[in-house]
Amino acid sequence: MPVYVKPGFCSECELCIEVCPENAIQLEKDFTCDDILCKSCGACVSVCPDDAIEMREKS
Repeated sequence: MPVYVKPGFCSECELCIEVCPENAIQLEKDFTCDDILCKSCGACVSVCPDDAIEMREKS
C-alpha cells in the first residue's frame, strides 16, 4: 500500500527516513516514497510526530 504525506502537515523532521528499514523514503524538494522498495511495514506512520503520513490505496 503506498505511503502518502498529507500536504501542510509534514515538519520535515526526517524521523520517517531514519526508521524506514528499506530506505524507501526520501525528502529532497518533496517527500517521496519508492513504492517498489516500500514493504508497507508502517514504521514511518508510527514514528511521525505530525501525523502527516498515511498508507492508502492509489486512486
